[in-house]
Amino acid sequence: MFTNDSRPPAGHVESLGSYALILFDLDGTLIDSAPDLTLALGLALADVGLPAHDEPAVRRMVGDGQRTLIERALLAAGGELTQTDETLARFRHHYTEHLCERTQVYPQVRETLAALPAVIPQAVATNKPGRWARQLCTQLQLGPSLRWVLGEDDVGARKPDPKLLLHLCELAGVAPARTLMVGDSRIDVEAARAAGVAVALCTYGYGDAELYAAARARQADLALPLGCADRPFLIEQFAQLLTLRS
Repeated sequence: MFTNDSRPPAGHVESLGSYALILFDLDGTLIDSAPDLTLALGLALADVGLPAHDEPAVRRMVGDGQRTLIERALLAAGGELTQTDETLARFRHHYTEHLCERTQVYPQVRETLAALPAVIPQAVATNKPGRWARQLCTQLQLGPSLRWVLGEDDVGARKPDPKLLLHLCELAGVAPARTLMVGDSRIDVEAARAAGVAVALCTYGYGDAELYAAARARQADLALPLGCADRPFLIEQFAQLLTLRS
């Protein structure tokens, strides 16, 4: 387990008062990993005799786990689903070799994480394998702010299954009703719904434009509580997390 009890000093934050745990998606929320995913995927496709995809296309494919990424990439490149296992194995090899060459932390992420109240533990809940997620958080200097970094393989389920979110709630000793999930995609919203936790949607991430447009349209619906899956908090820039009020 990735643990770190050395916390940065809290900034002057007067919001988030009703939340006692904050969970973050990784790719598309804290980090932009699309460049390295594109590189590894292109190398894997070349290994099976197929053309690579450009980065914009890969951005549209990510978010539902490695196997789904490979299946989408194969079909879009003119391949067959029977090639999935071989291509997936090649992708895992290449991504391990090129995990953090061009991946970047999104603007304001490190500063915002450090400014969150120290009494609120922070954790990553990602569909990326945990070993990759922990290595990335360490290399990108996110580790000091994060108490736990867990992936789908750490609990045997991937979002939108709520198991990962609920497991982190148990580790922190915090009820789901006092937990906030921060993510960028439909699977983050659905995982939050299934777990009974609040959700904030980062509109700069890998989620589809339709999802973001629908969330913006529902902001004015006062019949829905702000932060629920049908009316999530909206984060256009990561530092807005500091101003959320439930």
